Amino acid sequence: MSDILEHLHRDHRNMVKLLDLLDDHVGKIADGTEDNYALLADIVKYFNHYPTSSHHPYEDKIFSWVCRERPALSPVVEELRREHESQAILGEDVSVFLAGVVSGHMVPRQKIVDELKEYSTIQRAHIDKEEGYLLKETEKLLREANLEEIPLPDRADVDPLFGDQIDNEYQDLFEALNA
Repeated sequence: MSDILEHLHRDHRNMVKLLDLLDDHVGKIADGTEDNYALLADIVKYFNHYPTSSHHPYEDKIFSWVCRERPALSPVVEELRREHESQAILGEDVSVFLAGVVSGHMVPRQKIVDELKEYSTIQRAHIDKEEGYLLKETEKLLREANLEEIPLPDRADVDPLFGDQIDNEYQDLFEALNA
């Protein structure tokens, strides 16, 4: 039980660290003291990769079980699933936007700040919803359940930034997090 939820909590904590880094750099862009857009693009790339391909599908499988056990939670779970889909689309849109900025397209600084603040706000609100309500309800259900009867999803995917080995494409981001 604790392994299931601890993994999700750890992922959320790591995502919040990245959002904190993003917000810090967006603040520096806003005041004109920094323009490391490549680092911001790496943060969004991470969100487009690991949460979209691994974390959200894992949650979706667990939350499907939650819905079977407690149908009253289905509307919340469905809302979170829709958010997973919209986050994937938003992430791709922001990634394309930042790729243009990195490649030299002239974009007003305030537009960059606004886009990234909105992105961060949406990501944080989603994490808060999961942590603040649904994972607490899931923990209650897991305490009551026979773990052998729960169809647990595989966790074969390794986090490319916060795992034991850092993927080369995330090395700069890893160093920025640990600076």
